[in-house]
Amino acid sequence: MAVQSQLMHSFAIIGRKATELGLDMQPHSQPLFDFAEIMPFVSELHDALGIGSPGRIQMLGRIVHGTAVGPSPRATAMSYLMASR
Repeated sequence: MAVQSQLMHSFAIIGRKATELGLDMQPHSQPLFDFAEIMPFVSELHDALGIGSPGRIQMLGRIVHGTAVGPSPRATAMSYLMASR
């Protein structure tokens, strides 16, 4: 459990730094799931990164220059209260 906590902390730090630099960070872990079709690629990735068994990549991510997205429209709390009268 301590390792998971450290990983989440590291992920948060990296995400915050990416934001400071005007970047977006997106996790992408589905390719790492244990689908038989994907395992040769996971093995190739582990070999390329020098990760031996029982080590395992837990998450991939990408850091990109994203497009600016404004906030989604929100109704005010008052509009709901007024509508219920």
